[in-house]
This record gives sequence, C-alpha cells and structure tokens, in this order.
Amino acid sequence: MIEDSRPQISAHVVTGGPGLNSLGLHHYAVRMSWFLVMAAIGAYLADGGFRQSEAKPFIYLVKRAQLMWKGNAHPMLGISGVIITVLGIIFHFTRG
Repeated sequence: MIEDSRPQISAHVVTGGPGLNSLGLHHYAVRMSWFLVMAAIGAYLADGGFRQSEAKPFIYLVKRAQLMWKGNAHPMLGISGVIITVLGIIFHFTRG
C-alpha cells in the first residue's frame, strides 16, 4: 500500500472551529489587516496631498475637496492622510 505523505489538516481548522475562519486564521488576524490597508490609503492620501500630485485617482479627490476648501484642498488632504495613517497604525496594534 502507498503511504500518503501529505500533511493532515485537522477538522478543527477546516470547519473554522472556535475563533477561526474557513482559512484557519484567527478572526482578528483578518480584521487587523484592514487597519494596515487603512494606513496605506492614508499614506497615499498624505503623499499626494503634500506633493500636490496630479495622478488620476488623486485628482478626483482634489476636485471634490476644492468645493469646500478652495485653494487649500491639497494641504487638507495631506493632513487628513497623516491622521488616517496614524489611526490605522494605532488601531492595528491596539485592537484585537
């Protein structure tokens, strides 16, 4: 008889047991990664705001911000991006 050399996966991981999702990851391991996505978006926003970027996705944000902030749209988006980045990093390490 041929022996199977593949690793055996426990039913606890496959079924998502207590606190685990279908991939076998703990439920807050998945949730915390969204805070890093939040920080990355904030960094993009801060970078584009302070460099006064003309990139296509960013220019749409600037057009909307100019309705309220007029000529201060770029600095406002830069400061907002820094705040979002800092909060994303803080939430990543404190939420659980």
